[in-house]
Amino acid sequence: MTVGTILIDWNPDRTDQEICDDLLECDVVIAELGTRPTKTHRTKVISEQLRKHPDRWGKEDGNVLLVTYVVNSEGRICTYDTIDDIDNYDEFDVLFFSDADGVGIAGVETGIEKLTVEWRKRSKPRRYATHFEYDLEEDDDQA
Repeated sequence: MTVGTILIDWNPDRTDQEICDDLLECDVVIAELGTRPTKTHRTKVISEQLRKHPDRWGKEDGNVLLVTYVVNSEGRICTYDTIDDIDNYDEFDVLFFSDADGVGIAGVETGIEKLTVEWRKRSKPRRYATHFEYDLEEDDDQA
């Protein structure tokens, strides 16, 4: 197992470079509330920025994948159709590496559910991080 970090940051003033610095720090997944404009464009821009740092990233064929998760009032990932409390749910835009050595989606989902509960207990701070474990072989086994 490998330990990764999920960082939630919903400061709309953060630049693409600041997000890249977080992604380059270690095995980090960035989770943001779904408030950023033109998020698909930002994913491409961030991927391009990361490619400019092969000395730090070392993943020329890698990319940044963006997945939006809806988390219900109990902290569980759900769909819009299965939200249990329409007044108490969060929507996260999650950025993570999608290359062969990246974090598997299953690890991200488990980490997001853990993060959400802890983050809500702390009154939803603008910046918060938690750790999670994931298996690099996980996606290979499913292929």
